[in-house]
Amino acid sequence: MEPKEVINGLNGKHEECVTLELESDDNINAAIMSLSLVGKIISERSIKFSTLCAILNRAWPIKGDFESHDLGKNFVLFVFNSEKEKQEVLLQGPWSIQDKHTVLRDWPKEATLEEIDFSLSEFWVQIYNLPLAMINEKNAAKIGSIFPKYIKSNINEGEQVKWDGFLKIKVAMRVDDPLKTGFNLKREESDLSMVYFKYERMPEFCYSCGRLGHPAKECGYKDEKKMNKNSYGPWLRAPSSKKSITSHVMHRRVQAAGDPENSVKASRRRVKNSNIEDRKTGLAAVINEDAEQNVSEQAANKVNTSFCYGEMCT
Repeated sequence: MEPKEVINGLNGKHEECVTLELESDDNINAAIMSLSLVGKIISERSIKFSTLCAILNRAWPIKGDFESHDLGKNFVLFVFNSEKEKQEVLLQGPWSIQDKHTVLRDWPKEATLEEIDFSLSEFWVQIYNLPLAMINEKNAAKIGSIFPKYIKSNINEGEQVKWDGFLKIKVAMRVDDPLKTGFNLKREESDLSMVYFKYERMPEFCYSCGRLGHPAKECGYKDEKKMNKNSYGPWLRAPSSKKSITSHVMHRRVQAAGDPENSVKASRRRVKNSNIEDRKTGLAAVINEDAEQNVSEQAANKVNTSFCYGEMCT
């Protein structure tokens, strides 16, 4: 029986237990807050601790070593050499280990591991099928209000509209809830239109219930009454920023070159070599390792995207 179950079994009769007041060192508390992170791997399977350490040693953007401590049940404590290294890890998230999403948190003063809130995690969400005139900061915040917390958008300060027609927002979403797929856009002079979402660096999620941490074949939510058929699939994964930039560069090169076919082939070779370098650094082992992510965008675009029901998709 777990200690928490024992305590709950006392039915609030804390007078049966001895009460102690323990001391905490302010210097130690400061070091914990500035140098450490506690992580929870969102998976119903246990991740081998040695595998986790090997992957993160190659993938995290820090020069020095860091300590890893196995806390059990997919919880890990990380200790860094400096606060700068810790912030670099947080800045370049979200992170996945063997395609399992990892939530990183500070360890609050006087909190136990079970009291730390791992329910929210931050993701960039790309927004598709918006009219150009509606791509502004006010509407970005309104779309972000669908999620538990709106953080920011890719719209620069003073920019009235995104002339490239591309909007993305950074939000905090609940890791235990189904992914939101989009929403119906109400228009004054036209019918409702579908605005849909794609998530950057999205790890393993269930194509049946839309939750993180398990594949469809292991889904325990299949008996839910409200299950939108064909709502979830690989089309919810956004192309990485690197791929988007590469595609743009390839397009520019083809336009400028005298022989478009040879230019495309040369660009593809450059992309292939770049992907090989990514694997050497270990990033390919961390972010979106699931083979299902390799479904081509052409195939994904053929999927019927009319999977939004009611006024709000979930």
